[in-house]
Amino acid sequence: SAGLQLARGDWVVVMDCDLQDPPEEIPNFHRKALEGYECVLGRRALRRDPPLKRFSSWLFYRVFNYLTDLRLDGTVANFSIISRRVVDEFNCLGEAVRFYGGFLHWMGFRTAYIDVRHEARSVGTSSYSLLRLLQLSANFILAYSNKPLRLCVTAGLLMSAASFIAGLVFVFWALFFGIPVMGWASLIISIYFGTGMTILTLGILGLYVDRIFTEVKRRPLFVI
Repeated sequence: SAGLQLARGDWVVVMDCDLQDPPEEIPNFHRKALEGYECVLGRRALRRDPPLKRFSSWLFYRVFNYLTDLRLDGTVANFSIISRRVVDEFNCLGEAVRFYGGFLHWMGFRTAYIDVRHEARSVGTSSYSLLRLLQLSANFILAYSNKPLRLCVTAGLLMSAASFIAGLVFVFWALFFGIPVMGWASLIISIYFGTGMTILTLGILGLYVDRIFTEVKRRPLFVI
């Protein structure tokens, strides 16, 4: 089957255009794919990028994995070979925010990893500034995670609960030890309790909006 796919040209190699991913590695991807894998991804043992770019990439994957509950490997980039089946399913995903690695992980095809060289950039400079990288990271995280909304709900609930407990403590203190400053405790507790309830309500509202966002993506329910 893999040989027939190769004869029809039904393999696609994805790589960056700056040649930091050496084209000489492509035959290694192809040989691994012929073992029965639909996706073969390159793992960079040593990344030859400026320290700031390496750090920003490491930080992005740490935050992304935490907020999305995925486990994407930060040493794996876009350099890969995928079969026609993967390409067809990839094209069925109509979302505007296209995260290649996230899509491959979600589709769940049989995947292998091989170690590849990563060369230093020999010509030109990257068109991605730090600001553009931050914008891209924010787009990916917001497109794949509702965990910030759930954290808001948790924060609002905890703040309201803490305010309620503090109110009980102040009532007990006032009954047995008196009130040092009239009105101060009730005012502060009311502010914190109201703030917590507001955050909680906004978080719940956000979760409903997230459901709408998930539905309008129109992702397939499963991939065969």
